[in-house]
Amino acid sequence: MLLFSRGTDKEGDPYLVEWNESEGAVKRTYHGLGKRTVGVVQFDTTKN
Repeated sequence: MLLFSRGTDKEGDPYLVEWNESEGAVKRTYHGLGKRTVGVVQFDTTKN
């Protein structure tokens, strides 16, 4: 099972965090969306 959480940084840019479920630690963090958004945010995880 994949576990993700999302949020925004201090500048308001969205990010997505992939968690290592067995260790309870961050496995990977996805950044790079240039625009602030309201509503649904889509991430292309194939580029990270």
